This record gives sequence, structure tokens and C-alpha cells, in this order.
Amino acid sequence: NEKKSAVDFVFNRKFLGFSFTPCEHAKLRAAPKSKEKVKTNIRKLTTRSNCISMKNLLEELNTYTQGWLLYFGITREAKFFGKLDKWIMFRLRMCQLRQWKSNKTMLRNLVKLGMNKEMATRIAYSCKQYCKLASEPQIKKTLNLAFWKKQEFIPLLNKNRKMPESL
Repeated sequence: NEKKSAVDFVFNRKFLGFSFTPCEHAKLRAAPKSKEKVKTNIRKLTTRSNCISMKNLLEELNTYTQGWLLYFGITREAKFFGKLDKWIMFRLRMCQLRQWKSNKTMLRNLVKLGMNKEMATRIAYSCKQYCKLASEPQIKKTLNLAFWKKQEFIPLLNKNRKMPESL
């Protein structure tokens, strides 16, 4: 197969979803196509039209991301895992806001989570779309990592998890 077989520099090729950095001491990394694929699959799981409960969504998401991490965790790409965690939390905030649906429900839940009533009212009755609201600093502060951990979200860049030694 000519597409898969070639004689080339190691950092120009990918193998089983991995590639190497183009430097003197090449390091293992997830191939760019693999990174895009994980984002595409997470996007499918966290789509706004997904009509499953947040608990089921988090179970599916944790299963997928932890499996991906077990495979690609040897790459030691902490920077990418951190960015992916932040992006996943953005997607989760968007889904949570979407599931609250009505303005009254959103207001009640934001106040219950500790946001002051004036700010919660401004956000709940905003004309912004869910993706814009999910980026609001007040929403980020209220629906933060601690909130998602209580909901049983397992971040990729877990402080308790030790990154494996580089190959």
C-alpha cells in the first residue's frame, strides 16, 4: 500500500495515531489527526441536541476520555490535555445551560449554586446563545472544575494521576 508505506523522516509519518516531534531528541506525541478526532467525538457527545441527562452524558464522556487517555497518556502532552480539559468544560457548561432551558430554571439554579441574584438574572434573561453564555466569566466561576468534579467529571489532567515516563 503506497499511502501507508514510505521512506521518510520519522516526524513526517504517523503510526497507530502517534507521531514524533521534529527535534534532535524526538518525543512521542499524539498525531494531529488523532487530536482532531478526539475533539470531533467529544463534540458529538456534547452536542446541544443530545437529549440525555447530565449524569449519563458525564458517564459516556468519562468513559471515552479516560479510554483515550489510557492510549495516548504515554505522550506526556500535559499542555494539550489541559487545553482539552478547558474545552470540555466549556462544552459541558453549554450543555448544562441548554438543559436548564427556561429562564426561571436557569435563574433558580444559578442562585442555588452561589451566584448573586442580580448577576444570575442578567445572565438568565440574556439574549445570548448558550455558547456565548458558557464563556461568560460569571458562568465559568459558578460552573467551575469543583462543580464538575461533584458531578463526577474526571478531568484528563488530574493532579492525582502521575504522568508516565517518556518513551
